[in-house]
Amino acid sequence: VYGNGTVMRAVIDCDRVSTKNHGNVPCVEVCAVHDAEKGEMVLFVLNRSLTDEVTLSSVFEDFGDCELFEHIELYSDDLKAINDKDTERVSPVKREIADEVVLKKHSWNMLRYKVK
Repeated sequence: VYGNGTVMRAVIDCDRVSTKNHGNVPCVEVCAVHDAEKGEMVLFVLNRSLTDEVTLSSVFEDFGDCELFEHIELYSDDLKAINDKDTERVSPVKREIADEVVLKKHSWNMLRYKVK
């Protein structure tokens, strides 16, 4: 529903985290999708850090002002938490819109911006 449109090139400037199997990788991974019909830019953002929150600062070159209007987060402090047929332990949560976008440690986030 939210990943329709044109995938945009995302340039990321962030710290790196060390992984057992893949060496040093960027702490933040981003996929940006522009939906021209809806006038939206959607960022799918992963914070790979197991210990630290990340404050995200976004610049949308050539798109003018973009205003964040929805932030959905998938997070659990328990990395082994799973959902099964009887219990839902991890589910997407709508976050309050704030002046800063803070990504919790080891969280997946969807950020929807209105392109003005």
